Amino acid sequence: MKTKILFTTFMLLMAYLAYGQEEEEHPIDQALEECMNTPEGSTTIGMIGCMQEAEEAWDKELNRAYKQLRSIMSAEEKTSLLTAQRAWLAYRDAEFSFNGDYHGNMQGTMWGIVGKNRRMNIVKARALELNDYYLTRTEP
Repeated sequence: MKTKILFTTFMLLMAYLAYGQEEEEHPIDQALEECMNTPEGSTTIGMIGCMQEAEEAWDKELNRAYKQLRSIMSAEEKTSLLTAQRAWLAYRDAEFSFNGDYHGNMQGTMWGIVGKNRRMNIVKARALELNDYYLTRTEP
């Protein structure tokens, strides 16, 4: 019963993330949603695979945003960004490790999905944050 409630809660959260946003959905999120809506994407392994693809896409987006942001910064700002990015990478690695240990010790296959979703969202948040820094300086 507890697993059923948790699964229902997870699915409602996923539905909110997919449909409850007022802003235009990012193409990576659209691709994730499309992947999850396929027959393969509706299985536990399929969902994890879809989220893995999205995490990799967000990592590429993060690297693109980092390079773009550096292109408009002073030397001092670049040094500060490098320091911040190294600290974020240490946080990411530690969080990924904790996330794997934590969700890996929970009963039920849905926790693999929850853990993978958490990893993806960590990378997504940083990519969006770096992009926001860039837009703050370049948009009127």
